[in-house]
Parts: sequence; structure tokens; C-alpha cells
Amino acid sequence: MKDTLTLSLILFICRGIISAALLSSSDPRFGENSLTLDTSTGLAWLDLPMSVGLSYNQVLAATQPDGPFAGFRFATREEITDLFRSAGLPGEGFFPESGTNTANILQLISLVGATSSHDGRAEALGITGSPAPPVGVNSLHYTEYIEFLYGSTVPGYGLASFNAFGDGYGTYTVGSWLVESVPEPTSWGIGMIAGVMLVGRRCLNLGHNNLRQPTPVERQLGCSPSATRRGCAKR
Repeated sequence: MKDTLTLSLILFICRGIISAALLSSSDPRFGENSLTLDTSTGLAWLDLPMSVGLSYNQVLAATQPDGPFAGFRFATREEITDLFRSAGLPGEGFFPESGTNTANILQLISLVGATSSHDGRAEALGITGSPAPPVGVNSLHYTEYIEFLYGSTVPGYGLASFNAFGDGYGTYTVGSWLVESVPEPTSWGIGMIAGVMLVGRRCLNLGHNNLRQPTPVERQLGCSPSATRRGCAKR
């Protein structure tokens, strides 16, 4: 897996740079601009829209060998906080839309991919690998979000987590935070990468409509988009 990712890093086209730590790259399985590389942690983040509609249990099964997400794993809440910091943000909290952090928040969403929108603002929500206290017999994992909301009537973005979903629940407004480790920078062939890097920015995906086509992972799992937007519906 490392050899494949190393080759993709050498051949990738950069679509945006938030800071010196975050670069956008491509994956041979998931296509152009499907990864965000955090050079400060050595983690490559798969775009959230690649896993929307799938529950924790479905994604976990898909990370097994020969699964569509083989080589990836769930990120922890702590790793997601590190990603926020690599994007120039202080961590979790509420940030007024008129504040100085909004540009970094929007650029981060443009890299990891929007899963929903609220009042025309893009949002990114994903299931983590950090367990949450169970509710009855149902096991849960925290969902980490970058969400537009109104704090005491002040519009802004909330970066936080909640435990609203059981492990068997999926919805088309929430993906999964999936990562894989990448080789040390000395093995990337940095000089070759610099020769093919193009600075760019992907347009924000403001969510998904009910008529969208299945993702490659959904097709492999035998799922189709649900008209009720309540997750992976078996054909």
C-alpha cells in the first residue's frame, strides 16, 4: 500500500495548499483530489464524500483486506484535532463567521470534501474511531463535525463532536474520517513532486441530492443511494 501511495504522491496534482502542512493529492483507487496529506503527522485523509451513507459497521468491514477501504482506518478525535491545527485552527470550538478563522475553515472543508450544507454554507461531518458511551445495548462512536450554526444568534462554524448515531446507522450527510499512514518525507522524492505540483482549489460541494449516483464504494458493497437520505440501502 505504501508503494502505491508513494507513486501517487509523486504523480499527484496539487489542488490547494492551506498551510505548509496540508497538501491535496490523488489516489489510484478513489481518483483525482481524493486525499489530503498532512505532512506534519504523516497521515493521508480520504475525502469524506467517499464514505457518506455508510454506517460505522459498514465502513469498518470495508477497511478489511480486499475491502474497498483496505489500507485505511478510522481516525481518532485527537487525530482530527491535529488536522484542525494543521489547517491553522486552534482546535474545537465556535468561530464566528466574521472572524479570522473562517477562511481556514472553508479551505479545510474544500480539501476534505463537504457532506452537507446549512443556509448555503458547506459543512463536513464524519464518524470517528473514538468510542462513545453506549446507549442501552447500542454501541456508538463519536461523530466529529465542521458545522455552520448560530451561537446566540451569531452565525459561525462549530468544530466539535457528538454521539448521536449508533454504529449501525448511516446517513448521506455524514461520512467517515479515514486515514492511512504515508512514508517519511525523505522517501517521497520531494524534488519530483515539486516539479508536478499545481496550485489549485476545488469548488465546494454543497451537499448531496436524492438523485446522485452511487459512489464506487457503494457499488462494490451493493448499495444504492436512499431516497430518504437515511444511509446505505441494499439493492
